[in-house]
Amino acid sequence: MRMLSRNVVAVCAGAALLGAAGCGTGGETTNAPASTQQNIGLGQVDPCTVLTPEELSSLGFEGPGQKQEGISSEPGCAFDSLEFGITISKNEEKSVEEYGKQDSWAKFDQTQVDGRPAATGVSKNATQADVCTALVDAGGGVVLVDVSLLRAKEMDECGEALKIAEKIAPRLPK
Repeated sequence: MRMLSRNVVAVCAGAALLGAAGCGTGGETTNAPASTQQNIGLGQVDPCTVLTPEELSSLGFEGPGQKQEGISSEPGCAFDSLEFGITISKNEEKSVEEYGKQDSWAKFDQTQVDGRPAATGVSKNATQADVCTALVDAGGGVVLVDVSLLRAKEMDECGEALKIAEKIAPRLPK
């Protein structure tokens, strides 16, 4: 089931980002405190560590995430439970505004998270797949939170993606 959800999220995220140009760098992992992270840029943010172990546990996830490198400009990390999966990734080249201009969205609703541009979106290719992406500007780029429902069909995938983005945004560089 874990592999299935990772594949669903990877395929849907890839489809949602079709046409994304540029090449980001993976950067190095850092365990710097949030105040230091505010000054180092998105390149140093590790998608596998933006949620604390306590936050992961409260969401129903156990253990570390699985690194995702299927889209070279968007290194990420996938976390799976029996109910739903999330993939957190980053793109150092684009912004929420630039993603919003792509013609790959069936729905793209702009908002604010932690005082910065954000959005939730459903890819045209994922409208029946219960997958939603929350995007938030960070460190000169954007962090993406994909939520893919497996059994938790009563869950609002866009609401959950936005809730996770709100948890991590204060720890991301501006």
